[in-house]
Amino acid sequence: MINWKAVLIGTIVFVVLGLAFGYINNVIGFFGGILGGLVSSYIAKTKNIGEGAVTGVLSGFFGGIIELVLFTTVFTAVYQGVFLTGPGAQFGAIAMIGIIIFSIVLGLIGGVVGYFIFKKKN
Repeated sequence: MINWKAVLIGTIVFVVLGLAFGYINNVIGFFGGILGGLVSSYIAKTKNIGEGAVTGVLSGFFGGIIELVLFTTVFTAVYQGVFLTGPGAQFGAIAMIGIIIFSIVLGLIGGVVGYFIFKKKN
């Protein structure tokens, strides 16, 4: 069963830290996605690696959607729609799909790492 509260909190951590770290440096902006998955795995108190992966993937997916909406809104406002219309539309569509896939992978990594860090030792 999916702990939606953990997914929501992980998504919020993903977006806030991703934007904050990304503002400082694009490379460390990726840690927001990993930390979002890690936090969601911790809050869900995952019992196996599959649960950690699922909560991480969901927080990555939803966090990626939110960041994508913010990114396209700002980029379109700055460049007057070149990103989503005209010759930039194909690149824009590919970039959007890439952002979502990359966010899912970051959340997956965070969820699995969170499981291993926070699992109970027998």
